[in-house]
Amino acid sequence: PVNPEDPENVKKHLATMANLEAAKVCNHRRTIPKTWKASLEKKKDRLNILKVRAKEAQDKLKRQARDLNEKYRENHDICDFKVNQEDMDDKLSKTNKMFCPKHGWQRGWKTSRPVAGSSAPQYWFCPVKGCRTRHRGR
Repeated sequence: PVNPEDPENVKKHLATMANLEAAKVCNHRRTIPKTWKASLEKKKDRLNILKVRAKEAQDKLKRQARDLNEKYRENHDICDFKVNQEDMDDKLSKTNKMFCPKHGWQRGWKTSRPVAGSSAPQYWFCPVKGCRTRHRGR
């Protein structure tokens, strides 16, 4: 049942559904066009062409990946990735430290917190007494 107050799109949808139901009851069927076989053959040919293109593209990507792997292996053999103990100790000693141009690497930098709700940046101050060096944020 269609109400006169219903929106136009609802009325149109109900009319379309009623027409489709009537077509089913009356056994109406659409006839196949005469060029149907030709169009089907064209679609099959196009599908085969697309399959060949996809296979070629896949092969190309595999070749590129293989070449990259070979280059990586060659470069990996050339490079020396060994890390000595001194480098590791140096990196470890600099953790949790910040650099002061006057005093070098220092631990224990003090921070100034901005007032709540303020857009002022946070500053870190050098822990050496009398030094005025500061870093913005972290």
